[in-house]
Amino acid sequence: MGEAGEFSRRVNGNIDDAIARDGRPIAEVYTAAGMSKNYFYTRMRGEKPFNTNDVEKIALVLRLDPFDLMSPRSNSDNVTYLGRQTPPAKLAADTKTRKADQQPHAD
Repeated sequence: MGEAGEFSRRVNGNIDDAIARDGRPIAEVYTAAGMSKNYFYTRMRGEKPFNTNDVEKIALVLRLDPFDLMSPRSNSDNVTYLGRQTPPAKLAADTKTRKADQQPHAD
């Protein structure tokens, strides 16, 4: 297993943000998730990626849905993922046009 890729680094950022919002010491979180200090920080530094079981354990400790930790970051105005910049989720939802809205209405 090599270094963490772009997606894994994004997950690491989400984990870091979630721990900061939670307010507990980092050591308390990784210990409660059953990880050693070395295991946790090797992954947070991007030397190796977390696996999905790790993400699930961290999410359970933080009382979050694991998918929240694997989603694009939602705390910034724009997210760059795979070279594309996307608008915030609310703006993206507001600007989407449904196919039904594009069809002429039969009155």
